[in-house]
Amino acid sequence: MKCSQCNTESTGGTKFCTNCGAALVAPTKGGGINKWISISIPSVLAVVIIIAGIFLLQQTNELTETKSQVVILEGEVFSLEGNVLSLETKLTESTIEISTLEGTISTLQTEKDGAEARGLTLQTELTKANDDITEAIADLAEAQEGITARQAIISKLSDELNFVKDPRNFKSLEELEEWLAEDDTDSNLRYDEIPTTEIAFILQIKALRSGYLLPAWFEDIDMDGTLDFVGNLAYIGTEIYYIWAEDDFVFLMIQTDVPPIADHPLPLE
Repeated sequence: MKCSQCNTESTGGTKFCTNCGAALVAPTKGGGINKWISISIPSVLAVVIIIAGIFLLQQTNELTETKSQVVILEGEVFSLEGNVLSLETKLTESTIEISTLEGTISTLQTEKDGAEARGLTLQTELTKANDDITEAIADLAEAQEGITARQAIISKLSDELNFVKDPRNFKSLEELEEWLAEDDTDSNLRYDEIPTTEIAFILQIKALRSGYLLPAWFEDIDMDGTLDFVGNLAYIGTEIYYIWAEDDFVFLMIQTDVPPIADHPLPLE
């Protein structure tokens, strides 16, 4: 029997080819078709295997490319994860900085509010200080006026004191009458109820303040206990004048032959 695969003739009634090991089939009437089938099956299998190999090769290439892409994507993912971690770190740092800045802003706002409050307080104090200064300036001006007035009084009293320190007699009757005309003792209403003796002393003091000697003089001529003359005396040269203090009336009382009385009985040394 001839092998349908390798055409080797086999004998002895074996069921398999001694050359290729294929099963030996007894030939039939349709042996041509079976032979074609037996020839086509390995070819189809070879084609299927080739196609499967090509497909498997394509799948392997695609798998390799996919793995490469996966590796690349994994690298990108790792890089992205690093970037995300870096961003999260920066975000945390930024959050801390924002929190710190918010605290700083809050502190600055508090300080600003405090500064504004202090500014208002200082403005109030400044306004009060300006008012106090204005009041003090007014008080100072008033005090200055008072000082000026007092200085004028002191100056006048100083001049009067100088006169009092070195009083003198009137040099002439004209000088006496001029001074009496300027003096208001005889016309001052305050002296209307004052005794004549006191008016004489007032006239004496006023004359002394002007630097003149005009002593008060009282006389009881008839010795009856009643004063007949109440006034002041003015010594001018060799003449003695009597002055009625109530009305400034002047008359010559004595004309002496003695040497003239000195203008300054007790001059300053």
